[in-house]
This record gives sequence, structure tokens and C-alpha cells, in this order.
Amino acid sequence: MAKKKEEVTRMSRLVERAKARRTLDVGAGGKVYDPYMSSVRGVKLPSLGMMNLLGCTALRDACTILIDGLPSSSKSSLAIDMFNWFLPYGGGGVINDCEQKGAFDIANSMLDEIALWYPNMLEMVSLTSVEATQENINRFVKYCRELNDGMGREEQLPQLIVTDTIAGAPSEETVKHINKEGHADRGHGGRVEALLWSIFLKKHEVEMIDLPVVSVFVNHVKEKQEQRGSITVNTKVNPGGIAQNYATTFHLRLSRGKRFNSESLEGSSYSEIKISCEKNSRGPDKRKTSVRKYFRNLENGHTEIWFDWGRNSTEFLAELGTQHPARDVANVRRKTGDRYTCAQLGSEEYDATELGYAIMADEKMANDIVQVMRWRKVREFTKLATEELDELRGAAQERHKEFLDREGE
Repeated sequence: MAKKKEEVTRMSRLVERAKARRTLDVGAGGKVYDPYMSSVRGVKLPSLGMMNLLGCTALRDACTILIDGLPSSSKSSLAIDMFNWFLPYGGGGVINDCEQKGAFDIANSMLDEIALWYPNMLEMVSLTSVEATQENINRFVKYCRELNDGMGREEQLPQLIVTDTIAGAPSEETVKHINKEGHADRGHGGRVEALLWSIFLKKHEVEMIDLPVVSVFVNHVKEKQEQRGSITVNTKVNPGGIAQNYATTFHLRLSRGKRFNSESLEGSSYSEIKISCEKNSRGPDKRKTSVRKYFRNLENGHTEIWFDWGRNSTEFLAELGTQHPARDVANVRRKTGDRYTCAQLGSEEYDATELGYAIMADEKMANDIVQVMRWRKVREFTKLATEELDELRGAAQERHKEFLDREGE
């Protein structure tokens, strides 16, 4: 009898616990009641290849991304292109240019006019020290919190922070040391910067909990020789401390192929950009995809740059095995030249870019592909209505015109 009474007592305690109200609702991290993380929101990834790379349908909020690669591997371009992914949701952000190289020129070449010219949609800031960069990141996280205060999760305005590069600016201590000891002194060697960033990243991750913000850090890849017994091996490292490799949610590594002249787009050239997912804290890693990056010189002397995400979707489907179940949804095959067909869309031949965007725009077909591929479905923020985007575009165009009139261009 005593044993039975004890069991009833335990069960009653479990029942009382189950009745207790739990209202925690966070985006990522913290104490989460819902193991499906249903309060997480995201911005839709631009192609099927990118969905397969990350194993999900949308880039979730409250996460950090490290993008690295060798020089001219399009690291900055990919980071800045993400502003185009955020725009349909009314999302903006900030570019922290820590190397004073070309981040702003790339933005002008890649981004929609709303991002560039609508007031306060996108900030572009030149920063000359680690401390100033970290302060600006903290300021923008605070701004994102204030901007979305009191708004429902789906109605929030997602924000993007791009820091290019994480190891681009020196610390204030390093500058003082160089001014005192001269440029030839090797006393610091980047150790101060690495320590500052390692400490900062831990705090940064915590501050983004339950906020509709994604923080992207661009960095270089360097080779370092290590002695392992009698063997010397080359390992790839990122300057700025190892915390960036551990703390970030996703780690993407880029490499670029040769440049080709485009046969279909006159006056354009392209390079094949390979993207590998070195780390994925939310799903499978080591997956790869490739996307064409196009360049076109304009009459005003500027350069237009864009990633061909439509082609990326088409090529992803065309490269699936002949018996892959996704072919029952979208059986894409390459025909003569640069034309493709999709059996489910009839016998018509399509341009690769056109076909990819058509499949992504077909809600049922795209959802069926996601189902077959077993990618994680991430709920999206609410997109702006067409009339809302038109209103933003009109205001952006008016501001752009005022600038050109004022500058006499």
C-alpha cells in the first residue's frame, strides 16, 4: 500500500506540473518550452540549391553566419546580396566596412533601389577600430529591439548586420602600440584583436535571443603550417580568433572559378562561385552548391552585379539522380545548348534562370520539392504587400532623383 501511495503522489506532482502555465516564447536560445521552436521566423532562401545547402527553407533569425574564403572569392558579395533576401519583408540593416575597400561599391552594384535610397533602410558605415565596430553592432542590435518592440513575431521587420571583415580593423591598443614602437615592431601580431572578438561574440550571441536579426561576419582564410610528429601539414585558419568558428550558427566557405563571357547576356561576364557549408548548427553540414555571379558594365560607368539564383535552382534539380523522387515533382533535364525542360510544365524549353524562378514561384511545386527533400520548414516573416513595396519604391526613387539633381549628375 505504501508503494502505491508513493506512486500516486509522484503522479499527482506530475499532473500539477503539467497544469502549470508556461508562456516562454523565444526565437532562438534561452529556455524554450516548444521543442519545435515554432516562434522562430526567417527570410526565404533565394534558391533550391541554398535550401539544400542549409537543410531548411528560410534563413532563421537570431543567428550568426561566418563567410570566409580566399581573396576575390565573392565573400562580400554574398553577404551584401542577403539584403535583397530581407527586402520583401521590409527588412534593412547595416554594413560595417572595416577595410575601407569596396563594400559600399558592391552594395551600389547589387542592391535594390529601395535598400539604397529609402531613408534609414540601410546604413553603410566606415569603421577604423575593433572597438568602434563592436559598438556599432551593439547599437544596431539595440535599434532592432526598439524597432520591433510590441510587434508580433510574424509582423516584425527583420534586420541584417554585415561586418566586413571581422579582422579588418585594428584595436585601439594596437594603434597606440604601433604609434609608439613603429611599424616594424611585431609585439602584438593580432592577439589583442583575437581576444576582443572572442569575448564579444559570446555576448553578441546572447543579446540576439528573440530578436529578428541575422549577424554576418566576413573573413579571410589563411594557411598555417602545423607540425604533427614528423609531418608538416597546412591548415586553414581565420584571423581574429577561433571563437568565430565555434560561436557562429553557419559557416560558409567560398571559392571562385574562372571568368567567362556570357553567350546569352551581351556585354556580361560571369564566374562560378562554389559555396560549401563547413558548419551547420541547425542541420547537416559539408553540403555544397554553386551559383553564377554576373558582372555587367553600365552606361553611367557603374557595374551591375548579381547572383543567378534562378539557374542555381534549375541546376540543382537537373543534377539529381534519374530515380530521385523529386523528379516526380519537377523532372528538370538539360536539352541542347543552355535550355532546360521540366516534364511537369510541358514540352517547352526554358532558359535556366527563367525556369528556376518559375519553379520557385509555383507554391505547390516548391512545397512538394521541400517535402520530398525533407528540408526543415521555417515560418517566414510577413511579406510586404505589392502596394506597400510600390510606396517604398516611389519614395526611394524620389530621394534618388533629389540626390542626382543636387549633385548635378
